[in-house]
Amino acid sequence: MKKEHMDKKKVLLLIAVHLFVCLWIGSAWDGKQMDISYDGSQLERHAGYYSPEFKGGGLYIDETAGAVEDFASTPGINLRRGTYLITIEYAAESEGQIYGVSADKSGYRIKTGLDQRKLKPEKNVEAFYIWLDREAEGYHVKFDYSGTGYLLIRNISITQTKSWFWMHLVMGGAILILLDTVCILKRKKVFEKLTLQDKNVGIGLLVTCFAASIPLMSYYLLAGHDLSFHLLRIEGIKDGLLSGQLPVRIQPGWFNGYGYAASIFYGDLFLYIPAALRAVGFPLQTAYKVFILLVNAATCIGAYYCFYRVCNIKYAALVGSMLYTLAPYRLGNIYIRAAVGEFTAMTFFPFIAAGLYLVLKSKAEKKERKRGRGFLVIGFTGIIQSHVISCEMAAFFTILVCLVFVKRIFGEGRWKDLLSGAGMTILLNLWFLIPFIDYSLSGRFQVVQTGETAQIQTYSAFPSQLFDMFPNGTGSAYTVYERLQSNQIEMPLTVGFVLMGTIVLFLFYCMNVKGREEERRLGKFSILLAGLALWMSTIWFPWDLLAETGRGVSMLIRNLQYGWRMLSAAAVLLALAACCLVSMAVKQKVRYGRMLVVLYGGMGLLCGGWMISGVMQDGVWEIHRDRSEIDEGYVTALEYVPIGTNREGFLLSRPEPGENVAVSSYGNDRGDILTECRNLSGLEEGSVTIPVLYYKGYRAFADDGQELKITAGENNRIQVMLPAGFEGNVRVEFVEPILWRLGCLVSVLSFVFVLRRKRG
Repeated sequence: MKKEHMDKKKVLLLIAVHLFVCLWIGSAWDGKQMDISYDGSQLERHAGYYSPEFKGGGLYIDETAGAVEDFASTPGINLRRGTYLITIEYAAESEGQIYGVSADKSGYRIKTGLDQRKLKPEKNVEAFYIWLDREAEGYHVKFDYSGTGYLLIRNISITQTKSWFWMHLVMGGAILILLDTVCILKRKKVFEKLTLQDKNVGIGLLVTCFAASIPLMSYYLLAGHDLSFHLLRIEGIKDGLLSGQLPVRIQPGWFNGYGYAASIFYGDLFLYIPAALRAVGFPLQTAYKVFILLVNAATCIGAYYCFYRVCNIKYAALVGSMLYTLAPYRLGNIYIRAAVGEFTAMTFFPFIAAGLYLVLKSKAEKKERKRGRGFLVIGFTGIIQSHVISCEMAAFFTILVCLVFVKRIFGEGRWKDLLSGAGMTILLNLWFLIPFIDYSLSGRFQVVQTGETAQIQTYSAFPSQLFDMFPNGTGSAYTVYERLQSNQIEMPLTVGFVLMGTIVLFLFYCMNVKGREEERRLGKFSILLAGLALWMSTIWFPWDLLAETGRGVSMLIRNLQYGWRMLSAAAVLLALAACCLVSMAVKQKVRYGRMLVVLYGGMGLLCGGWMISGVMQDGVWEIHRDRSEIDEGYVTALEYVPIGTNREGFLLSRPEPGENVAVSSYGNDRGDILTECRNLSGLEEGSVTIPVLYYKGYRAFADDGQELKITAGENNRIQVMLPAGFEGNVRVEFVEPILWRLGCLVSVLSFVFVLRRKRG
């Protein structure tokens, strides 16, 4: 009776928590959305005057007034808690014009990152979002005039969005799902079945994930080398999804609306997670932080599971997972380089290592080989969908391992597992591979050009850097020559002293403790391959000589870009060796094995913690809540735009009509392009050039559904040919070729097949 009473209390408590969360979600709903607009005549001003005719009318000021601080602002308004889109329509002749926001109580929530922002002369609209977790009284958008050129403020609108509610809905839903999952597991007595070892391992994984994610707790975001590019990718995927693309191929918002084919050349499946959070309304940096947290958790748990399937010792698998997750090179990829593709790909390296072992190990049972094949499919699929360059490294070491065990592969029929795994990997990824190959073979893009012989050896690491005991938390990659220059801080290029020390510990153990364990052979082989990877990461590996052997080899080496990328492979191989060492020690004598686990755990946390501390102390902090706070100028190489494109041309934001063609209106809403035009000639064909990059797949249609001819015009912009006497709207849209769609269909069917077979 007492037990039933306690159960009722728990049920009532659970219901109460659900109701509380639902009320919290409901409190974010605001039925009366604010929508306020001020034209130039309604602004409060200390200088300038309202001009109803100049460039469409607005509040005007020029250099005759001199520099004026806070020359104009919107009237003060009380904004309720929620999210708002603020849009400024303007015309500026020169650089230096500033806008910002303020309130009667301008705390950090109001002013951070929004107090001194520039109006760009090449644009005429500036839009940004604000997130208010409490009411802002007397909120203003204000302007400073630099004293040079003219500035015209046409209109300022403040529109409340529903993002605040959707954010609460997602967060509340996540809380309830987590709570219900825990309750279900507890009801099934899953936690009661856990041993002390299981609990210790769980705590170890939790601590590892927490340690790797500490910098995410900042109000800001660490400024990584490639951060702007990848944040723009997230924004691009979000825009593509909102425009109806699935999967996203051309990210429409890049380069002033010209579009960018990043999604065709760069696997971004996993970035759909932060992109979806952005679409719901979360700030960009919050979505990015959630993504990193998920990657850290997936790396930590995934590595543990893979290593456990290799050695079947939980503490050994924990050590391997901890050392790999907290490896300085991996942490540097996240917080110094912001190499999103590479650190995401590192999540899947343990699956490839474990998969090869399970398929190729001596006396492997059919069940193990099947699991190994599944690991290979997961590993290679994850890398293809995150970082194509890492596929080169994974493929190289996979081929090398297969060559070493070629007799076992063909003599014992292991080739069937490898071949079926490779086939399934290709089928699952056809939706990405077909467009990637299609565009690559066209020869129109810089990223796949062979060009001159690759020379990456100068960018590789010095052997001395591999033994950096306590690496710094900042820096960049330099050539050998550049490292002679003063004040050049080199970023850490090491897997850490713990993983490097594993080589010595493992060899010392093997010399002093005899045995013929499977882990001993695997550990030796892993260290041998890790030694090769470490050598390949240094300037002493003959990369330049290999590049001279042929164009194909040169292109592969050029795509690798930096020899020190091989540290990714070295990290997982040495973590596997550490796992083997602990496994042997535990089997030899449990007490000594556990002492080694404690030693490894402490040293691993020290190594990773030192790196994390350095990153937070030496790194540069930025804030990126939406696209307006990202500088597109960072994307300088333009790898994924057609060759011959001049980025200065991206400043042209209006259609250019050809001879005898008139354009009445133009709109580009996330890739939904509509132009109203007329061919004044009744005899000759005309044309209109749209300010959007021409990629294969774009098609143009008239109002009646007639398809219009489309070509690559000046600066690789879309040029639409208009029949004689044409009058009406021209809609330009991206339509995937049938072959691409067939690839998507095959991938979906393959995924369904894998799921059904797994359940069966």
